[in-house]
Amino acid sequence: ELQYIHTGLVSALLIAADRVDMVIGGCGTGQGYMNSVMQYRGVVCGHLLTPLDAFLFARINAGNVVALALNQGWGWAGDVNLRMLFDQLFTDDRAGGFPPHRADPQAASRDLLKTVGEASHRCMAGTIKRLPEELLIPAITHPAAAAALGFMPGKNEAVLAALKQATRDSVPRVRHEASIAMAKIKGSFKN
Repeated sequence: ELQYIHTGLVSALLIAADRVDMVIGGCGTGQGYMNSVMQYRGVVCGHLLTPLDAFLFARINAGNVVALALNQGWGWAGDVNLRMLFDQLFTDDRAGGFPPHRADPQAASRDLLKTVGEASHRCMAGTIKRLPEELLIPAITHPAAAAALGFMPGKNEAVLAALKQATRDSVPRVRHEASIAMAKIKGSFKN
């Protein structure tokens, strides 16, 4: 069973490998998942509870990961709230700023934050090499994650090489489990 620390890693891998443009994830409160995924370079995560959060996140932060509180606020009319949240998140006015006259300084802040993240976080391939096996192997060998991470030619080859090396260097039992999961992905991890 994967915990938010694993799903945060899988989300960051999907972003780093250019498999997706955005990941929607979460946990009970959304806070654990958000903290997990934000440990990785190239991730800009918003914790969204309301359609207003989504409206502002899409226009101001223009991030690539959303953390939802999966155990809060989804009772009566929760489906309406979620639909409205996604309507505001997936807008044509992404990164357009709000209010509109603040678009330029908000874009400058996004660029500066990206520079800070690049300076303070390792590249994903380097991160993979340093992650504890008890986090990495369960995350990348979970059937859903392995299927989503099935790298295609032309994607981030450094991330692919680091994942291949991680499964080779792991203890034999874990390596066996990883090879079984990896073999289920059509065309993945071929030399």
